Amino acid sequence: MHFATRRIHASALVIALALVAGASATPAPAKPSLSGWHRVYPVHRAQRTVARTRSVRAARRATPAASPATATSRYGSRIGFASHTDYMSEAEGGALLRRAREIGVTWVREDFGWSWIEGRGKGQFDWTATDRLMRNTSKLGINVLAMAGYAPAWANGGHADDKYPPLNPRDYADFVVAISNRYGRNGAFWNANRDLPQHPLAAIELWNEPWLSTFWKPEPDPGRYASIVRAAAPAIKAAHPEIKVLVSGDLQLGYSDGRDYTNGTHRNWEHGFLARLLKEDFASASVDAYSVHAYSQKFAPYQTSISWFADQSFAQQWLYQRLVLTRNMTREAGKTKPLWNTEFGWSTAGDVDEATQAQYLHDAIQRAVNEWGSFVERSFVYVLEKPHNGDRDGGYNLFHDDMSPKPAWLMLQHQLAASA
Repeated sequence: MHFATRRIHASALVIALALVAGASATPAPAKPSLSGWHRVYPVHRAQRTVARTRSVRAARRATPAASPATATSRYGSRIGFASHTDYMSEAEGGALLRRAREIGVTWVREDFGWSWIEGRGKGQFDWTATDRLMRNTSKLGINVLAMAGYAPAWANGGHADDKYPPLNPRDYADFVVAISNRYGRNGAFWNANRDLPQHPLAAIELWNEPWLSTFWKPEPDPGRYASIVRAAAPAIKAAHPEIKVLVSGDLQLGYSDGRDYTNGTHRNWEHGFLARLLKEDFASASVDAYSVHAYSQKFAPYQTSISWFADQSFAQQWLYQRLVLTRNMTREAGKTKPLWNTEFGWSTAGDVDEATQAQYLHDAIQRAVNEWGSFVERSFVYVLEKPHNGDRDGGYNLFHDDMSPKPAWLMLQHQLAASA
């Protein structure tokens, strides 16, 4: 499988949250140490409080059946899935995407892997996986946000691990322009597939979670990330101004050695990735939105405080409503852009039970669209892929392993239909 670590995406923030989101029966210190939060957090699968069959039946009784939503609902134009279908066969990926489209979802965020598209050498492209994705999405009328990462060995200094950034930002810029020229409006892919309805690439996200050493090695570097954005964003806009360009806007910094980068304050957001990026030249005029991953582990979407924290302003960085904190930071820096919440969700393998996953997802979507619609432009539920619920990251899926829907899927179906 191409991205060996792709399933760490949703777990990344779990590492940071683990120290503050423990069981309420054992209060955490007011200012917990974040040492070691970057490591994969060992979690055993939570025992379900309700048997799977019971929860599914209960959800079906509680949720009126919604007819397939082929039209775009008020929520549907803003809600998508962070998905992994381009790793599947075209038929398998198409079937999963069709299920999403039938309930009204019109956006997906998919990996466009530099290391496997241009892995053989500069200018040597293999578009097989992304071609089959775009064939599927064009037929279904689904918009695609391409997550463009990570660097092949020829570009990153010879590292076999593709999470090392490119030595020359221009190489990355050339890659994302190649994506744009192939899948953007009147691109090479559409000219070669005139039998397909032309549904051009909608947006490109520049790297995934560069704030975390797992995805930017050896250590996150906001200045160096700014350099690849500075090369890539204007280049995309010059070639295809209609394509939206997203940069990372997450608050934290995750160093491999667990260093305290906050001058002893633990007020992470004031010294973190976004705070530092906002001080850099990242070609802001060519950027359309900030990508954020608003995971909040066991905390509810409407939760505004953490009871055992003496400093509630410190607590905000761990809650879903840190989207407001993020918006305020960009506004104060004079670099306001819409937020795209490109990964969020709750895992049923360690965070919440299935009924709570459904309720939290409902509330998160409602809050993002109705309360924060002026600045949260889109939200992508993690994850749409072949389910593997035996691990924490797999528990974010809205399907059981037998592909029967969890209550959260049925809730989402009803919520999108009701907003049509």
